[in-house]
Amino acid sequence: MGNIFSTIFERHKRKIPTNRCNNSRLNNSNENVRQIHNNSPYILPNDEKEGDRLIMQHFITRSVFKSNFCAPVNDILQRPGAKVLDVGCGPGTWLHDMASDFPNARFIGVDISPMFPKLIKPRNVEYLQANFLKGLPFCNDTFDFVVIRNMISVLTIEDWKTVLQELTRVCKPMGYVESTEFGIPVLNEGPMSSEICKAWINIMKSKNIDLSFSVQLPKLYSTFLKKVGSISQCVTIGLRGDQVSKDMAEDLLMLAEALQPALHFTDREFEEHIEKLRKELEEYEVFCDIQVVWGLKTYSSTNNSEEPS
Repeated sequence: MGNIFSTIFERHKRKIPTNRCNNSRLNNSNENVRQIHNNSPYILPNDEKEGDRLIMQHFITRSVFKSNFCAPVNDILQRPGAKVLDVGCGPGTWLHDMASDFPNARFIGVDISPMFPKLIKPRNVEYLQANFLKGLPFCNDTFDFVVIRNMISVLTIEDWKTVLQELTRVCKPMGYVESTEFGIPVLNEGPMSSEICKAWINIMKSKNIDLSFSVQLPKLYSTFLKKVGSISQCVTIGLRGDQVSKDMAEDLLMLAEALQPALHFTDREFEEHIEKLRKELEEYEVFCDIQVVWGLKTYSSTNNSEEPS
């Protein structure tokens, strides 16, 4: 059959339609149909399976860093009425976890796709469907802590600058902004995981999205914020490792499956190559960096008492 990923980029450019209705359902067969959100640059599906993958990423990150955040905001979050914003909140797992840890704080999640729970949620959590690339529907200096996670496959370099400026705008003086991203590409890949990463990187390049941009985030944060800090942890991806390694391997397998609608391969083709990838993850020790970056806002956006340098 040949290498399934060798012509991915050309097939992607040739076959992806440019005018689809919202929440389109794409696949080459009637089985295992995945749903996408057309008004978002996110090429991965917008469905329950993708929600499960994002939930897994939350627990991976929490396990790796032994916390739901790295910025020094614990005391801030203990204050009654503290306000926290999660931009691109997805299924809302981080918010629910945080709401349980800090019951006196108020948490708001924003996402273009309503993957978040509509009925069953903590009393101190609210959700809002909105396209944050068009601006956040909040006043200046509103939140004590603003978080954005797993957006490296959504935002262009230009978007990152615009979005970080907007996150800073809605953050209160002496509040913090924080981002968490999985490093791409992975390191020490086997043949199949390498091909998957290359395919995904090339597809996103066609959309002017740089999947390796996370390494530049500390410098970008320094443009808008003070006391910028960052921490990076290298984790193993493999089915024979510890629980985090196994979860990372399953995340990679789920990612490869999620790419099927965008790559337009049949279920049979993909099943064969996913099986090869699974066997590869039992043999190779692949590595991935997870990076958290945070910074302190020291000025009022309302009064413009201090401008970013």
